[in-house]
Amino acid sequence: MWTCVRWEWRRQTHLWRFWGSLASLAGMGLLFAYVYEHLRQQSPLQALVGQEIPNSFFVPVLAVAVSSLVLLPFFVTMVSGDAISGERQSGTWFMLLTQGIPPWRLYFAKWLIAVTYAWLAVAVLVGSSLVGGLALFGWRAAILPAGTVASSTDLIRLLLVLFAYCSAGQTAVASLALCVSAFSRHTVSTVMVMMGGLLFMALLGDFPIMPEAQQLFLTDYFSRAADVLGVPLNWSSLGRGVAVYGIYCVCSWLLVIWLEPFRQ
Repeated sequence: MWTCVRWEWRRQTHLWRFWGSLASLAGMGLLFAYVYEHLRQQSPLQALVGQEIPNSFFVPVLAVAVSSLVLLPFFVTMVSGDAISGERQSGTWFMLLTQGIPPWRLYFAKWLIAVTYAWLAVAVLVGSSLVGGLALFGWRAAILPAGTVASSTDLIRLLLVLFAYCSAGQTAVASLALCVSAFSRHTVSTVMVMMGGLLFMALLGDFPIMPEAQQLFLTDYFSRAADVLGVPLNWSSLGRGVAVYGIYCVCSWLLVIWLEPFRQ
């Protein structure tokens, strides 16, 4: 098992998209500090960053809120969606199968690396945006948009919860992308299917349309990044969101088990 994991890790880290996407996320994180400084007084952002003295805590919040719908899922899909379909294109997938390696062992190894990349991508975005915020604004107690006062310790706790919650969401994205990749022969088609599906889900969450579809895809239970900006934390809302992400991960595995895309 761990031989397959190490092999997949080496394969992914030798691809330009792995390090290129992380470098892009690091640059975007630093850019969000500049965006926060110049746009924080705009009314669309006040629900996330308030109107108080600038604080570096709000830079990762802004970065996650803006990136979690399109930017982060795109990079996670680009890496995870190539895991199987990319190997089919190059012919190495069938070579591995002819060596007697069980396909489910390969799939699990690829899933572990896909999830690892998803968490690493979130860590790079949150970390780089925090560094940019610290360089410009420093770290201090803050008044949250909800009106509650948060100490420096509270802000650290909120930032860790924000990172974990966003990582859980990107874990679901990585699981779904790998599932689509198992049925696809081209990486581009995997990315197109995933991004189209994510945009559709975003529309369901932002606009009260197609209530039957909202119930089917559980979009009413998604929690935005702003839901963590409270003292005390809204554990009920966060728990529902994590549960939905877990359901998506389980469904992706069940779909692969049911349809068996590895049968020759």
